[in-house]
Amino acid sequence: METSAAEFLSNPDYLKGLESYVPVGWKSKHLEFVLSIDVIKGKSGVPRLRAAHFW
Repeated sequence: METSAAEFLSNPDYLKGLESYVPVGWKSKHLEFVLSIDVIKGKSGVPRLRAAHFW
Protein backbone atom coordinates (compact mmCIF):
# COMPACT_ATOMS: atom_id res chain seq x y z
CA MET A 1 0.00 0.00 0.00
CA GLU A 2 2.98 2.30 0.51
CA THR A 3 3.45 2.30 -3.24
CA SER A 4 -0.07 3.69 -3.71
CA ALA A 5 0.84 6.77 -1.68
CA ALA A 6 4.02 7.20 -3.72
CA GLU A 7 2.00 6.78 -6.90
CA PHE A 8 -0.39 9.50 -5.73
CA LEU A 9 2.44 11.95 -5.07
CA SER A 10 4.26 11.26 -8.33
CA ASN A 11 1.29 11.23 -10.71
CA PRO A 12 0.22 14.67 -12.03
CA ASP A 13 -3.31 13.42 -12.69
CA TYR A 14 -3.82 12.59 -9.02
CA LEU A 15 -2.27 15.87 -7.88
CA LYS A 16 -4.86 17.85 -9.86
CA GLY A 17 -7.29 16.99 -7.07
CA LEU A 18 -5.24 19.15 -4.70
CA GLU A 19 -6.18 22.39 -6.45
CA SER A 20 -9.32 22.85 -4.35
CA TYR A 21 -7.36 22.38 -1.09
CA VAL A 22 -4.20 24.43 -1.69
CA PRO A 23 -4.08 27.81 0.10
CA VAL A 24 -2.07 30.85 -0.93
CA GLY A 25 1.56 30.45 0.10
CA TRP A 26 1.28 26.68 0.43
CA LYS A 27 4.89 26.08 -0.60
CA SER A 28 6.11 27.43 2.74
CA LYS A 29 3.62 25.45 4.85
CA HIS A 30 3.47 21.98 6.31
CA LEU A 31 0.94 19.65 4.78
CA GLU A 32 -0.88 16.45 5.59
CA PHE A 33 -2.94 14.27 3.25
CA VAL A 34 -5.54 11.63 3.97
CA LEU A 35 -5.78 9.04 1.21
CA SER A 36 -8.09 6.08 0.86
CA ILE A 37 -7.12 3.03 -1.12
CA ASP A 38 -9.32 0.01 -1.76
CA VAL A 39 -7.49 -3.28 -1.42
CA ILE A 40 -9.16 -6.22 -3.14
CA LYS A 41 -7.59 -9.67 -2.95
CA GLY A 42 -4.29 -8.11 -1.89
CA LYS A 43 -4.12 -5.66 -4.81
CA SER A 44 -4.17 -1.91 -4.20
CA GLY A 45 -6.64 0.16 -6.14
CA VAL A 46 -6.53 3.80 -7.17
CA PRO A 47 -5.50 6.21 -4.37
CA ARG A 48 -8.14 8.86 -3.61
CA LEU A 49 -7.57 12.14 -1.81
CA ARG A 50 -10.06 12.47 1.06
CA ALA A 51 -8.65 15.48 2.90
CA ALA A 52 -5.70 17.85 2.99
CA HIS A 53 -4.55 20.14 5.77
CA PHE A 54 -1.98 22.93 5.53
CA TRP A 55 -0.51 24.83 8.48
